[in-house]
Amino acid sequence: MFIGKFELNNKVYNGLYYDYKDWYEETFSPNCENIEILTFKISGNNYRERQSYLVELAKDWQLNFSYYEWSYGELAAIQNWFYENAKRYGLVKEFKENGIC
Repeated sequence: MFIGKFELNNKVYNGLYYDYKDWYEETFSPNCENIEILTFKISGNNYRERQSYLVELAKDWQLNFSYYEWSYGELAAIQNWFYENAKRYGLVKEFKENGIC
């Protein structure tokens, strides 16, 4: 799952994508410029690294949240993703205090 932001004919679009096939179909145009991709994928070699990466990803999400227009379904999917991973890495209390999930 990732958030893609692109510009087409001087208008900025964004969306939540579950695979790159949909992303390529929407952005396959010579007039399209890909601006940004925020990937919801946790990486790290051990538990602490993955936990820290999730915290940094949540910070990026909070900083970029207001720059996009979201549907309720997209918001629900993203918050559900954060909640499930917060449970896995012991961050539910912290994320709830900060309004992430």
